[in-house]
Amino acid sequence: MLEFMKSNMSVLTRKLKSVLRPLSRAEERRAIQAALQYYQSETSDASEARFRLLGAELRLDKPPKRGAIPPRLIQVLLVDYTHKRNLDFSVDAKGKVVRSGDLGFQPAFHAEEVREARELADSDERLVRILKKRGAFVSAFAPGSATDKESRLLGLRYVVPSKNGVDHLASAVINLSEGRLLSVTEHQTTTSKY
Repeated sequence: MLEFMKSNMSVLTRKLKSVLRPLSRAEERRAIQAALQYYQSETSDASEARFRLLGAELRLDKPPKRGAIPPRLIQVLLVDYTHKRNLDFSVDAKGKVVRSGDLGFQPAFHAEEVREARELADSDERLVRILKKRGAFVSAFAPGSATDKESRLLGLRYVVPSKNGVDHLASAVINLSEGRLLSVTEHQTTTSKY
């Protein structure tokens, strides 16, 4: 006969299980839809604005008092290139935006932003020439210390493998807000260990 042991899980932990469960696709879709509708209703020229949805994820805020269960919220991030803003929407389980505002910093780059930056950088012959070198690759980085109210800048590093690491051959800075290549800097071959 099997005997089951009594769970050592606290009552609070059991209550948190429903809050901490992974987001369902339906919850994610509902939160994104709510954030987009809110954005469009709050932005006077939303139909002409260039923006990108960065994604949605579970958000847990510290509860107001110890032992309380935090509400299940979904955070949706959106980059508004036209107005140079990074927006943060908190959506509740029913699909209602309960809080919104500027994020206050530049969020991590989306894969589509890196792809767009690469397409813009490919217009420069020097960078195309570097990419023809055997083993050449490109990696993204954040140039400088951009704040929330500035253009969304993305940097690309062009490197090739060497005996002692990698040789950094060039870097480019792309302004995603304006959709243009800002600068290309060619470097003397400097080997870095990776």
